[in-house]
Amino acid sequence: MTHGIQESVYAPSALAVLTKNHQQKELAIDNHVTQSLVSQQAAGKRKVSKQIAQSYIDNYNEPFSAMIFASKFTNGIIPPLFDGLDQHQMSLSYRFEKESSEAMNEIQNQLEVFSEAIKESSQKQNVAAKHVIAELLDVVATTNTFIANIACKYKIDLVQEAEEREKIWKEQGLIKAR
Repeated sequence: MTHGIQESVYAPSALAVLTKNHQQKELAIDNHVTQSLVSQQAAGKRKVSKQIAQSYIDNYNEPFSAMIFASKFTNGIIPPLFDGLDQHQMSLSYRFEKESSEAMNEIQNQLEVFSEAIKESSQKQNVAAKHVIAELLDVVATTNTFIANIACKYKIDLVQEAEEREKIWKEQGLIKAR
């Protein structure tokens, strides 16, 4: 598995989301590519470059495709969306609460292990950390799915909202460099 940000990825699911509301011809014209390329990307036969993905994100307020691209380009460091879940907001709200509770319980269960000095060879600490990371990734994936769902349903520009939050986080000292 390659780590880091990919230069190009197969992302037919992101293109499928975009083609629900836009024809392939429109995507091609708006993003200065051929319709054939869009068709091949949608079929999973051609990769989408970072530049074209950014163009798709910039040209369309489509949170689901943006999150799918983010997951693909980071090799899953940003977890994929849960498209197998019921997308009703109440279902997602319940799932978010459940996953958050499970993560908090796992963190509390591992407090004793985490309070010890980190030992390079400690299998117990390594296993505990992996369990916590797994639970937190469940929360992140659920959260991203919930965010994309809300932004899509209420036609909220997710990029703009994220930029606004980033300004606030910087003012609060939560982000120092960027």
